Amino acid sequence: MHDCKGAVRFWRANADKVGAAGCSAGGHLALVLATSGRVAELEGEDGGNLEQSSRVQFRCDPEGRKRRAPLAAQNRFASSSLDPDP
Repeated sequence: MHDCKGAVRFWRANADKVGAAGCSAGGHLALVLATSGRVAELEGEDGGNLEQSSRVQFRCDPEGRKRRAPLAAQNRFASSSLDPDP
């Protein structure tokens, strides 16, 4: 997860908006990125740009209908940690 969060920090230093999307294993990584904005243990120092946030502003899961967790539960967790600031 450290390398994923490092990539988000890189993009936040060089782009206006940053989100995460993925299918299968990539979908799981996108979900963890979207729900771990305040988990210090997952931050790491990979990729530099440590002054940037590693929080994503949106998450797209094109295979969401195949997930076993109810959609309301997924939205509750994702919306609680997504970064509202650009």
